[in-house]
Amino acid sequence: MANVTKGKIFGVGVGPGDPELLTLKAVRIIEEADVIAFPMDNSGKSVAYDIAKKAVNIYDKEVLGMNFPMTRDKEELERSWESITDWVEKTLNEGKNIAFLSLGDVSLYSTWGYLRERILERGFEVESVAGITAMSAAAAKLERNLTERDEPLVVIPASVSDSELEELLKLKGGKVIMKAGKHLNEVIAKLEQDGRADRSGMVINCGMSSEQIYTSLEDTKDAEGYFATILVK
Repeated sequence: MANVTKGKIFGVGVGPGDPELLTLKAVRIIEEADVIAFPMDNSGKSVAYDIAKKAVNIYDKEVLGMNFPMTRDKEELERSWESITDWVEKTLNEGKNIAFLSLGDVSLYSTWGYLRERILERGFEVESVAGITAMSAAAAKLERNLTERDEPLVVIPASVSDSELEELLKLKGGKVIMKAGKHLNEVIAKLEQDGRADRSGMVINCGMSSEQIYTSLEDTKDAEGYFATILVK
């Protein structure tokens, strides 16, 4: 039996929501892949897959939604990661190339980073394909700069503690608060308390049909959505 050339897995950033923000390289990699894989939630939905299929014809490809459990149980997480990595290894050993879709950019709060390290440990070839970040897209929607001149940029996950958030907001430069979702009300309350609400903008579900744009956080009573990105000036 002839040896089968091992496949390669690509981590592909599909951008924050607008299918027109997929890069030319992302489109090409998805088109050429044998298998399309993506993280999905407990209901079986995948935002990354929904974005990609609007930009690329992938209906004739093998697809696999991967359920990454939202838990802090290390043993459960390890079992899940091992099962997913085993499937990737089997598929690559069959000579198939995999495009693993990731919302936004693959280097920023992405599941791809964890999977990439495990696949590399097993001796397979990987490649990361950069995508448009939610912060860049949100800045464009708000017609604002993320930074100016020699300003630094501080990227903050909304899941940090109140004390950590307070200290990070004191740092010099522009701030981006990402993954605000379930922490949205607390974050907005903190920015109002610090007198920053009127200088902060927010985009929820950037580039999606449910997109919400707020040029100020002073009137956000009806704001809701998991994919919320806040720009603090």
